[in-house]
Amino acid sequence: MAARTYSAKVFATTVAFSSLFIAGFIGTVVSLSHFRPANAYNDYDFICGWTYGGGYSALSLPYRTDPDFPAYGYYTTMLASAISTWNGTATPVDFYSTSSGAHTIGVKDMGATVAGVVAPTCYGSGGSRSSTALYLNTYYVGNNSGSVFYGTGVASHEFGHYLGLGHSWYWAIMGTNDGSFNSPRTDDVCGVNVAYPNSSYSPSCGY
Repeated sequence: MAARTYSAKVFATTVAFSSLFIAGFIGTVVSLSHFRPANAYNDYDFICGWTYGGGYSALSLPYRTDPDFPAYGYYTTMLASAISTWNGTATPVDFYSTSSGAHTIGVKDMGATVAGVVAPTCYGSGGSRSSTALYLNTYYVGNNSGSVFYGTGVASHEFGHYLGLGHSWYWAIMGTNDGSFNSPRTDDVCGVNVAYPNSSYSPSCGY
């Protein structure tokens, strides 16, 4: 099967300006000086991040169902599976459900565009996250059992953007995928641990 990248579009909006992030080439630039071994996190691909205390603390990532575009049927399974796999990685990631707040997930028909989308809003240029909206595109991701594996992969990719990662050119959920996996891999995990340094996990990726 030919290698492919999960289609995703991210609109990163800040108080100061807006920028369109497509396929990892155009995006909000976060200027940091230290070397980052993980390709999924770099100066040009990193979306505005979340406030994080470091140490042994969890990277708390709230989400709630979008009341206007709620997930249903197999879409609920796809989103829940993606959340579960990210929460199970060797990172401080902790997605948790809440009944209120500015960070939402859902599904809607966006036509022949992309399989998923994340729209984060940031506090100023390079600032922290203020709101987030994640959607699976029902035009491409079907509500049936045969689409669960693919849909979970799309959701896993979008949740990578949700937590702040950009695209990677390694074999990763944030990068190239031959369709054989649908959850975070080494570069994705390293990207998180580099972006959010912590005492529990090593950011060293070995390349």
